[in-house]
Amino acid sequence: MADVTLSSIIGNGGEKTPASVNGLVGNGAFSAIIGDSLRSAAFKESLSGALTANTYKNVLSIAVPGRLLIAAAYRRDTISRQVGLKITLDGVIFYDVFDKANSSIDRGPLGAGIIVQSSSIHTHNYPFKTMSVDIKSSLTETDKIAYIIVYTLDQ
Repeated sequence: MADVTLSSIIGNGGEKTPASVNGLVGNGAFSAIIGDSLRSAAFKESLSGALTANTYKNVLSIAVPGRLLIAAAYRRDTISRQVGLKITLDGVIFYDVFDKANSSIDRGPLGAGIIVQSSSIHTHNYPFKTMSVDIKSSLTETDKIAYIIVYTLDQ
């Protein structure tokens, strides 16, 4: 039997990427303390690099089919700021949040994935043909925002 790729089973029109996700932190809301839990689960953290205040910076663009499991951005120090996270799947903005300013380390928006009681992390399974993830800070700064993005690619 020939190998069958995941996209030929569930992609190609058989399953649609959701247009939005509901029930997660919205603009103006305090976001969750997530950084420590994600690092404890051995997910690789990346730092933002240079950011211009209130301007999104693209940190990931993928143009092949896959599935988004976790996407989060959060503060790495106690300076008060807002953190933004925007996820675009198949050309549609799926999640776009600029949280309320606060100074709690490891706090920020979680656009995909769920943390339960800071110890159990559950991934989602959002299919995409293309994906883009952008982050921003309310301050001009370098490496003060961290992000974690976990995804798979179809074979």
